[in-house]
Amino acid sequence: MPKTFQQKIKEERERLDLSLEQLGERIGSAKSYMWELENKESVRPSAEKVFKLANAFGVTPEYLMDDSGRVQRNVDQAFFSKFQKLSDSKKKFLYKFMDTLDDE
Repeated sequence: MPKTFQQKIKEERERLDLSLEQLGERIGSAKSYMWELENKESVRPSAEKVFKLANAFGVTPEYLMDDSGRVQRNVDQAFFSKFQKLSDSKKKFLYKFMDTLDDE
C-alpha cells in the first residue's frame, strides 16, 4: 500500500533521528507545523516547504508528494540535485574525492 505524505514525513524524520523541533529548525518552521504535517491530512505545505523537506531528508520532492506508490525514494537523484547547487570549488573537491574511490 502506498505511503501518504504524512507517513513519509514521519518516516524520513525518524530515519534521521530528528525531533519535530529539529526538523522545524532545518526548514525554518515551528514544531507545531511539523506535527501538523505528520498528523493532519488537510495540511498541504507550499512548494518551498516541500523542497526544503526533501533537501533535509535527501530525497526528491516528487517522492514526498506522490501518494500513488509510483515514485520511489531516490537518494541518487536527490544527491545530484544538491550537487548542482554547490560552488565550483566544492564540486572540484567532490570530483577529486570520487577519483580516489575509483582507485580502490
